[in-house]
Amino acid sequence: MIALFDSGYGGLTIFSSVRHLLPQYDYLYLGDNARTPYGTRSFDVVYRFTLEAVKTLFGLGAELVILACNTASAKALRTIQQVDLPRLDPHTVPGIKLFMGSSTGNMLVDKKQALGRIFSTATMPVMTHCEDTAIINANMAEAKRLYGDDPDVTHHPEIRSREACVECTKVAVEMARRHGTQLHLAHISTREELNLLGPDDKNITTEAVIGHLMFNDGDYPRLGTLIKVNPSIKTADDQAELRKALADGRISVVATDHAPHLPSDKQGGAAKAASGMPSIQYSLLSMLELVDQGVISIGRLVELM
Repeated sequence: MIALFDSGYGGLTIFSSVRHLLPQYDYLYLGDNARTPYGTRSFDVVYRFTLEAVKTLFGLGAELVILACNTASAKALRTIQQVDLPRLDPHTVPGIKLFMGSSTGNMLVDKKQALGRIFSTATMPVMTHCEDTAIINANMAEAKRLYGDDPDVTHHPEIRSREACVECTKVAVEMARRHGTQLHLAHISTREELNLLGPDDKNITTEAVIGHLMFNDGDYPRLGTLIKVNPSIKTADDQAELRKALADGRISVVATDHAPHLPSDKQGGAAKAASGMPSIQYSLLSMLELVDQGVISIGRLVELM
């Protein structure tokens, strides 16, 4: 179940959009009309009200809570992420996902002090989406200067670059080593990220997704924005190393990163087209194809999926 919270009725527009994009989920909406508006209240009061709502929604069975309130997001979100999420009951909340870089939505956590607090206090696994926002923003600005406001999708792996992935993953790995945090690195896309890990990193698990295993940057001219995902699909060498890592154990699990969009949302280029692709329905077939090609054994497929 997905839950949404707002100080009143305004978040219903966000609820409508989310339900349209993800109709397969059950939903719960909480509007604190008794105490609205939040905008005139202090940071401490907004934080207290918001935390009460978040705890209530998780207690009612929500798997994800969306703050559909601008004031709550501005005054309470970071404190809840940094202080309160690590204290949640691991029997009801199995882990914390951190967007260490801007992907889809406004869930970015990239300040080292905030990250350090989460890694040092988490009593449950931490999953990270690793892309360095500053590098991506600089790359996008340069791409727009060279190619216009919406660069062709073939430039997507230059914008959401390997450097952005590697530098951010370095931070996550270093923090996990320092604090002994159980870390899961989501959707690794480069050879260099795989090489960051050694045999002593028993507390760090890794993930590859279908898009990065089945495609490379040579497929952009043919498939265009259909394979525009974050992190970007990169070179044939990266694809080959990820496949090799499936067999030798450097990749712990295969995921889908399933993120379907309407065809109209995929129109445009590197700046305007939505990122994400459907993959749940293709995941097993794709992995069986790798078995047929001799990349992995059928037994290894079972372990990975």
